[in-house]
Amino acid sequence: MALIWQPNEAAKRGWRSPRRWLLAGTAPVALALVILALCGPSGGDEPAATRPADVAGSGSGGLDLGQPPAPPGPPAAQPTAAAALSPVAAVPALAKSFTCQPVPGEFRGSWLHWEDYANPQAIARTVARASRAGLNALLPLANYPHQAMWRSRLLPTNPDVPAGFDPLRELAKAAHAAGIQVHPYLIMLHGGLTKHPCLRPEWFVVDRHGQRVNGWLNPAHPGVREFLCQIVAEVAATGVDGVSYDYIRHEYDTDYDYSEFTRRLFLAEKGFDPLALRSGVASGNGMRLLRTQYHQTEGRSLLAAQQAFLGQAGYRPALVEAENLAMLSRRTVLVAGNLYPGKVPPEQIARVLRFAREGGAVLILDGPVAVTDDATLADAVGLTGRTYADNVPMSLLAAAADHPVLAGVPASLALRVSGNLCQSAAGAQVLASFADGRPALAWKSYGEGTILSVNFHCYLGAAAESAAVQRLVANAVAWLGEKHGIVNTARTGLKPGSELVWDQWRVDQVTELVRRCSTAARAVKPDIVVSAAGGTRRTDLSEVRRDGRTWLARGYVNFLCPMAYNTDLGKFQKRIGDELAAVDDERLRGQIFGGIGAYKLEDNSQAVIDQVYAAREAGLKGVCLFAFENLTDAMVSRLGDGPFRQPATVPWRMAPSP
Repeated sequence: MALIWQPNEAAKRGWRSPRRWLLAGTAPVALALVILALCGPSGGDEPAATRPADVAGSGSGGLDLGQPPAPPGPPAAQPTAAAALSPVAAVPALAKSFTCQPVPGEFRGSWLHWEDYANPQAIARTVARASRAGLNALLPLANYPHQAMWRSRLLPTNPDVPAGFDPLRELAKAAHAAGIQVHPYLIMLHGGLTKHPCLRPEWFVVDRHGQRVNGWLNPAHPGVREFLCQIVAEVAATGVDGVSYDYIRHEYDTDYDYSEFTRRLFLAEKGFDPLALRSGVASGNGMRLLRTQYHQTEGRSLLAAQQAFLGQAGYRPALVEAENLAMLSRRTVLVAGNLYPGKVPPEQIARVLRFAREGGAVLILDGPVAVTDDATLADAVGLTGRTYADNVPMSLLAAAADHPVLAGVPASLALRVSGNLCQSAAGAQVLASFADGRPALAWKSYGEGTILSVNFHCYLGAAAESAAVQRLVANAVAWLGEKHGIVNTARTGLKPGSELVWDQWRVDQVTELVRRCSTAARAVKPDIVVSAAGGTRRTDLSEVRRDGRTWLARGYVNFLCPMAYNTDLGKFQKRIGDELAAVDDERLRGQIFGGIGAYKLEDNSQAVIDQVYAAREAGLKGVCLFAFENLTDAMVSRLGDGPFRQPATVPWRMAPSP
């Protein structure tokens, strides 16, 4: 969820941690088997004094890429790669499996804070209010701030819960009597929110500088996986209809995990240390990335994008200021981008041309459209005119397929092209062109040097993610270096596309955690419905390492609730439209329900109603409101008398698999 209720003072009271893996009393047979399968038969935690050192270590030292991973230490601190990815097939199949089949209906849910079901009186009020609003599902928060809202063998019970009372079980009984389903939601990887007493230091992620990030857990760590699978299995045994995952992702726009455990695991699987992608900027001779006056102001983000893209292509050049080009060795590949009229001062462009004329090699990463105002630049690069493309589908066609720059690149490459493009070649040798005739890649000798232009934004958007485009640029740098006898010390030793391998691997670890947790839940209750707070947009992959589309397609979850929280109806509609556009399968589209931020609309109940209708018009089969406590009397009345007036069942049924 975007917001989490802050605990009151009573909820902040301390609690002494129990023996975490010990089964006290008589557990349900299914739950006992799940825990044994996930954790093994051994008992509690070792004493703190005997625990192994933190697996993160210093975090700043490099691994010897020429050697296989070091032998693992004690299992709790240095799990082996095999242990980290041991198949969850060990969880026994206790009953016939079920499939989630679509049926007519509508999901009418609301996320619920723990105060709203902490005692019998709260449950009675909540169920009555949910019925009045026409809801058919409640998603109660079950493990925040760090206590369980069920009678757990792993976690302390919330201290505000009356002695002997089991909130989840009692909520499920009362809600079921009113025809309402219960799908508890669990905070998963955000350890800073849960603050569970059982969390170990080595379970938290580490940044590139070796510092532990205490707010977030490592989805690849076997200890994290075992712990969360047990939590999910316990909740599945409380008589609820489903379980829902929240914060099942990385933190927004962050870069981790570089703990020693993760680095060794990734090295064993992929053959290189991911910290090599972040090991700093090369300082030797051979290659530089130009920073112009434009890059120090509004073009700062474009320069950063060029650095990131070059890293994916296998190079990490140092920056050079335009004013210092006169002192730069001509035995250097100079990468220059964004040579735009009115943005880069003419004298800075003149310094680039002088560098090339006197024997330097220049690689231009997008259309040097300043040619329209600078005849000398037009002559130097051999290109003329100015056009623009905005994510336009184009085919890049090889014009000189045997040229080294095109080695390993398809003769016809489908791309989505953006950026400034020169219109035509006038003196340059075209190596590749677009199907409409505009040059895509062209080079020209200039004085004693060479200028090679990539005539589009190769470092942004979908083009930057293309392994073929990365190879193209890597080949271009290598060819310019060989042509001019340059020893390029900016090479990282990584293959083009290594950054994408690391990114995808991190996404895959979250997906694997989802798979394992869902398998554990279904082993306890085969007909349980599994869901997650999150969506399907492509940006989720890079921003939070979450792949909701894959979770749906593989059946790891049965539905998703993207949090389209917005006060503006148009922006709400755009968000749910983006979520649907990312999914081609109509069946999977029916498993996406829109999250409505009622907490932002407490003074505007009509806006909530409008968003419910907008979700229906977009084709969604349901909505979920955040949060129940923010539903004002006006909202409850208008929902119950308006869009939810006619009763509806949830739009699925769990049927035994054939």
